[in-house]
Amino acid sequence: KLTDVQRNQFAAVAQAFGLNPFKREIYATTYRNKDGQTVMSIVTGYEVYLKRAEMNPNYDGFETEFNVVDKQMNCTCKVYRKDRRMPITSTVWMAEYSTGRSLWATKPRMMLEKVAIATAFRRAFPTDFGGMPYTNDELPEHMTGADKLEQQGYTEVQQAAPVAQVEQQPKAAKTQDEK
Repeated sequence: KLTDVQRNQFAAVAQAFGLNPFKREIYATTYRNKDGQTVMSIVTGYEVYLKRAEMNPNYDGFETEFNVVDKQMNCTCKVYRKDRRMPITSTVWMAEYSTGRSLWATKPRMMLEKVAIATAFRRAFPTDFGGMPYTNDELPEHMTGADKLEQQGYTEVQQAAPVAQVEQQPKAAKTQDEK
């Protein structure tokens, strides 16, 4: 349900980062902003971070740890690089990310860990991940269509009534001679 411009933007981002939408490495969802306009959000699957880090010769593993401070849960991810003396760490807090809906309601630790991993990997490998779209779990729910995403990947997010419809004439197929 993307417009032609949104589809082209999505394809350009996927191509620029070498992300395959058919492998669910990247996907687009739409949402309505406060002005009622339909906006697209491009999201990267968090497994992309794991796969890309493994391709980096300096990658030396990661670990996560959960803690509770003043009744607030957090998750810290430490990423180890062979060319660094200290691990690169990122701590994320449940209160800052949980929407209380969808998987955040049923699997909050898993969701928080995914955010910690993505954040830490971006810090540890800025050359590999710089500018790449965030994971679904890191974005506010209104920017991802998260309430319509399923656990096993995503389903098409139905766009609400179009803001403005422009009739488009179908393009005639080229004959073999024209190709």
